[in-house]
Amino acid sequence: MNLFQTFLASPIAGGIGWTLVYSLWEGALISVVFGAALVGFRSPRARYAAACGAMLAMIACFTATLTWTMLAHAQALWPSGRAAVPAWRVLATTTTPVQWQVRLAMVAPWLALFWIVGVSLMYAERIAGCVLARRLQRRGVCCASGYWQDEVARLSARLRISRPVKLLESCLTDVPMVLGHFRPLILMPVGLLAGIPPVQVEAALLHELAHIRRCDYLMNLLQRFTGGLFFYHPAVWWFSRVMRVECENCCDDLAVSISGDAYEYAAALGTLEQNRVNGRVPAMVATGGNLSKRIRRLLSPKPNGALAPLLVAGILLALAPVVWASMAKPMLRRDAPSFGLRDSNGVPISLSRYKGNIVLLNFWATWCAPCTTEIPWYIEFEKKYKAGGLAVIGVALNKDRKAVRRFIAEQKVNYPVTIASNDVKRLYGVNQLPLTLLIDRNGRVADKHIGVVNKENLENEIETLLHQHAGALSHSGQKGEK
Repeated sequence: MNLFQTFLASPIAGGIGWTLVYSLWEGALISVVFGAALVGFRSPRARYAAACGAMLAMIACFTATLTWTMLAHAQALWPSGRAAVPAWRVLATTTTPVQWQVRLAMVAPWLALFWIVGVSLMYAERIAGCVLARRLQRRGVCCASGYWQDEVARLSARLRISRPVKLLESCLTDVPMVLGHFRPLILMPVGLLAGIPPVQVEAALLHELAHIRRCDYLMNLLQRFTGGLFFYHPAVWWFSRVMRVECENCCDDLAVSISGDAYEYAAALGTLEQNRVNGRVPAMVATGGNLSKRIRRLLSPKPNGALAPLLVAGILLALAPVVWASMAKPMLRRDAPSFGLRDSNGVPISLSRYKGNIVLLNFWATWCAPCTTEIPWYIEFEKKYKAGGLAVIGVALNKDRKAVRRFIAEQKVNYPVTIASNDVKRLYGVNQLPLTLLIDRNGRVADKHIGVVNKENLENEIETLLHQHAGALSHSGQKGEK
């Protein structure tokens, strides 16, 4: 097995693949809340903060989901050289066709490969952009006149910027732009300082200084990092576009608050747009976003929305039952579906014959490495608790009965093992392996475990159910004597 095949068969590939799938609906939920915020909020600062929060929420959900997936299957690392098919945890439902889930599980590792290639290409493009930005700081530049250097220092003081800001003229850029965060640099096109009225130059400088004051260069790097990570996700495209637009609006408002003349500032934006060359998109520019909308917003401001907190709260309250339902374990305290199957030797086995016992029902397969790690525990439980009323039943998803018989003989399995049918898989929602259920003496599902169980916790649950079972028998015996 070469490196490529080893990666596709590894838990890492499956974990990343399922995380990408989960990120689609996670992004959809975040988009609903974000959309509600945009409906209510009119302030550019609030809308920008909402977009940043949505971006950070996407990163947090992606990281948490990937960590959860990998930790849940940490024991799925099988010995090298042993062929296995990883079975990844998915939401258990009884309405989703099992075959669809199986096909998605087969595609998940390929999704991981596609994602890694896409992220690599996106970050290669971003690194190339950073290299070009560094070159802009050193090539084709000259120092601006002392007057404008002093003007930058004066405006920086008004904006309470503590870091020194350097002003250079560049023949390689067509619009003003900011580079760097710790040692910020403003690049102005050559001739612009002398070619437009000083009041408009001041407006352009205020805009660029506003970017520095707001630390937009760092936020731009975060935005580009997130955009590369979620290059496939439409929700992130939306968040990123809103961030760009509202970032410019915030800087416009800050610049106007200092200059005090919105009309002159709007005229400066129009003048700068005339110097812009199509196709060149700097990191932070004064003419970013939709220029006509920016000018119209400055000259005809709208009142802030007051219903935003209520709208967001309403959306969160509406989503709460959905989130709660998705977190709840399905089938608990319901009657376990009855079945009649045959074991690997063809002997009939039915669940109804074990009514009155505590049943540990384990769905597994010989090719599932996490499943095989649990088998010795269930052999131990059968031997230890059988006299107390525990019955362990294995349900194998193998189609090859000979492979199951061979495994049973090698492991010396001491409890009955049946071969699963499609109806049983559908009734129990078997979309992942291993899957273990505890059924009480009344035939109801007491607990359900997806993935590798915690042996100590499972044994405590078994002992609790057996204790309740023994107590019920003792109570019924006392009533009979009376």
